[in-house]
Amino acid sequence: MATESRETLKALVVERDPDEVTRLIEQLEAAGYRLDHRVVHQAEEARAALMQRRWDLVVSDYQLSDFTVLELLAWIQGAGLDLPVIVLATGIGEELAAGAMRAGAHDYISKRNRYRLVPAIERELAEIRVHREYAAAERALEESRERFRQLVENIDEVFWLIDCERMRILYLSESYETLWELPRRTLESDISALLDSVHPEDFNRVSERLEEKGWAGLNLDYRIQRPDGSERWVRTSSFPIRDSEGRVYRVAGLSIDITAQKRAEMEMRTMIRALEQTADAVLIANAQGQIEYVNLAFERITGYRREEVIGRNPRLLKSGLQDERFYNRMWESMRSGLAYTDVFINRRKNGDLYYDEQTITPVRNAEGEMTHFVSTGKDITERLRREQRLHSIVHYDAVTNLPNRILFAERLREAVRSAKRKQSMAGLLRLKVEIFELLGEGQRQLAEQFVARVAERLREHFPERITVACLGGEEFAIIYRDVGDAHSMDMAAQEVIGLFQEPISWEGYTLFVTTNVGISLYPRDGEGPEELVQCAEIAMQQAHAHGPNDYLFFNPTMRKAGV
Repeated sequence: MATESRETLKALVVERDPDEVTRLIEQLEAAGYRLDHRVVHQAEEARAALMQRRWDLVVSDYQLSDFTVLELLAWIQGAGLDLPVIVLATGIGEELAAGAMRAGAHDYISKRNRYRLVPAIERELAEIRVHREYAAAERALEESRERFRQLVENIDEVFWLIDCERMRILYLSESYETLWELPRRTLESDISALLDSVHPEDFNRVSERLEEKGWAGLNLDYRIQRPDGSERWVRTSSFPIRDSEGRVYRVAGLSIDITAQKRAEMEMRTMIRALEQTADAVLIANAQGQIEYVNLAFERITGYRREEVIGRNPRLLKSGLQDERFYNRMWESMRSGLAYTDVFINRRKNGDLYYDEQTITPVRNAEGEMTHFVSTGKDITERLRREQRLHSIVHYDAVTNLPNRILFAERLREAVRSAKRKQSMAGLLRLKVEIFELLGEGQRQLAEQFVARVAERLREHFPERITVACLGGEEFAIIYRDVGDAHSMDMAAQEVIGLFQEPISWEGYTLFVTTNVGISLYPRDGEGPEELVQCAEIAMQQAHAHGPNDYLFFNPTMRKAGV
């Protein structure tokens, strides 16, 4: 009956008799082994064969050509090879056989008792497999222990492991001595010694947590006192380790020094309290212009609640009464790293204007990159109102006594709101009279007197319901409410130009002035006051390019032409 096929057997046969080698191979193949073997009988080739590959087994005669099995065993042990050796010999005597066993042979079998060979091989293969698996597990465990040791000894956190049954420390990392400034043995012998270093003000809180939840629930921030009296904040986090039945039998934990974090938090709380209690409005925005913080004074001054402005841009406060040049100066200053201080005309949530004496400071990181802007401001509106002639200064031009840009902007906004409500039109004329160029810079006071005469002529011609404003220098604007159609604005422009057909006289001087008029209409040319002002100015400039005493309505092609 055929023998069941076994695994491949990698065998090194150390034998000088070819007939013995043949009998050995036949015996093993008859036992069902698929044989992968090599035959040697000299010392050098035996040593080379041992080192060239991994063998399952060595079967060797006692006496070889130029060495004995004792030398072979010595080579195997010297090389640290985990390899079973079976001595298969005849007539060597019990003393030599016993010597071979003492030298490391796993079995001695007489060639006359070959029936013992296959069971011996099976036994040795089974034992070596178990031995190798155990050795591999030991190596893996040792490697795991070494990785664990390297991990916990190279982190700032203090790692600890507790045996819950015996309530003792199984492991405590070296970083404990750095943080606590105590030798590890103080805890290795008595885990309760941890409480001895807890700050008196935190002692009850820590001990109560331990009584309530045990070491597995010690997730807490607390202070410790070092032997020299210094204090450190510690954050401890614990992790229960359960057995197969769900019982907590170990507790692992990490303790980390959070003193710097706690100090930063306390400094931050102090700073926040100071910011909240200051009378100045404080606003902090990031480099992208998103508001990240405002204080109570900001809420009081602007009328906006904190949650309404966080994440928005500070431009929500803009009144539109300060031109782009004003804001360009501000950005130029801050891009150069300088703080910017000026009075901003802002608008509260309810629409009221207020004067904000504001300082904006850029904040840079360690790399010099601008990361935030800090704005501190005072509402100086009441102060200004208490000053002499506040109303005139704020709303009226000093030379002409006509509404200035501020009052003009408010009335234009009212006209647009009214037109929107009534679903009608509003009209705007922007005009410029040529005076300063005619008289030259040396006659500035005289030029201002003629500007005042121009304003007087405009004021006398137009009724009070039509706002005539001086936008500065020799520029004026006229606001028309409830405009019926574009034709009426055409007639209005002709009226304005007609007003200056007659020369203007003042204290012996006579001046023939020219003017140009630009016209914009709501809602055709824009949805907001700022757009109407811009469109009328573009049209006025285009009319000026055509020649004196001309007027034009705004149209989009003017903007495309770069006027």
